[in-house]
Amino acid sequence: GSTGGATGGGGVTSLLAALPDASFGAVISTSCLQHFPDRAYAMGVLCELRRLAAPGACGLIQTRYYNAGDGYDPEDLPSAYGQRAARSHAWRVDAFWKALDAVGFKPLSVELEPWRQYAWYRFDG
Repeated sequence: GSTGGATGGGGVTSLLAALPDASFGAVISTSCLQHFPDRAYAMGVLCELRRLAAPGACGLIQTRYYNAGDGYDPEDLPSAYGQRAARSHAWRVDAFWKALDAVGFKPLSVELEPWRQYAWYRFDG
């Protein structure tokens, strides 16, 4: 079946839309955002997570990252992985920080794991 879109048609955002506003004291996501179909979908999910976060909620999101000049090209992933498994997108560290801020989260810190290209973002709601 289809994963749907960020603004309708099912998928993650439709499931989240059924939950009441400000109903969670923590937001935790690991290894999810890089597998959504595109950035617009990921931003839709971030908006829903912000809506669900209660005032003062804390958060931790892990996603794949890249930075210019680090030798990693997010568009040059092994094709066999993409054909047999899931999509994988990477975010520039500063772009994801700005995305958190844009949806209303307050980014506090980021910790990088260069050997796995993972970034851990800590934030408040």
